[in-house]
Amino acid sequence: MAGVRYFESREAEGLGDLDQRSGTQPNLMVCPDKAASKIVSLDVSDYGMAFALGAIMMMIISGWVIRRLTTKRAISCSAWVIALGFLGVPFANDLPFLMFLSFVTGMAIGLTEVSMNAQASNLEIIHKRSMMSGFHAFFSLGLLSGS
Repeated sequence: MAGVRYFESREAEGLGDLDQRSGTQPNLMVCPDKAASKIVSLDVSDYGMAFALGAIMMMIISGWVIRRLTTKRAISCSAWVIALGFLGVPFANDLPFLMFLSFVTGMAIGLTEVSMNAQASNLEIIHKRSMMSGFHAFFSLGLLSGS
């Protein structure tokens, strides 16, 4: 495998190719090559950055998406993507996949934010009264009570 070198974890014990006690291969540990880690250089803190980048990118193009899907379908689709994104976290085997999952979930959350505000604006027009501040207040109360 390119960029990954293997070494024997029992090399210091002088067991060679076969473990003399059990007759099996010794455990192999994977150590990322320094050159490969400099090329990719991912860190766990980048997980949050991928989430934020996905949300910001979707907020920029969400007007186009909402015009194609309507607010109802955009909210429904993005809610399913958020649920699947959070359910997929335990199955992420490596950091790049986790960051991809985070990016997609962030995009879905960005679409949900804009779609909910557009729907609230539609309700204000229908009912001819200000309701946006109440929606944002209850959104904050829901976050507080859920955490």
